Amino acid sequence: MGIGALVEKVFEGGRCELFPWDASAEQVLALNLKGNILSGGPASVYATGAPQIPTYVLESGLPVLEICFGMQALTYMLDGQVAPTAQREYGLAQLPVPTPAMNS
Repeated sequence: MGIGALVEKVFEGGRCELFPWDASAEQVLALNLKGNILSGGPASVYATGAPQIPTYVLESGLPVLEICFGMQALTYMLDGQVAPTAQREYGLAQLPVPTPAMNS
């Protein structure tokens, strides 16, 4: 599902506004949003000048859905680690989920 279709589905019957990552808190919060969707392009969170998640997004207490770069940016912002893959990923990808060790 493309971002346009996703946004339309999430906000069925509602309204959606698109903002650049560096939009001011006053501009964004004035809309009395119900939540935030963070997405983006093929940039790396480790690149110089890479977009950052504004602190007001998390401090607002609103739900946040992170997609692709948005999830990586949030992970990086919360001191997590984002590791590169051997190839760029667009669309469906297989994600192995390790099984936790069972205590005997």
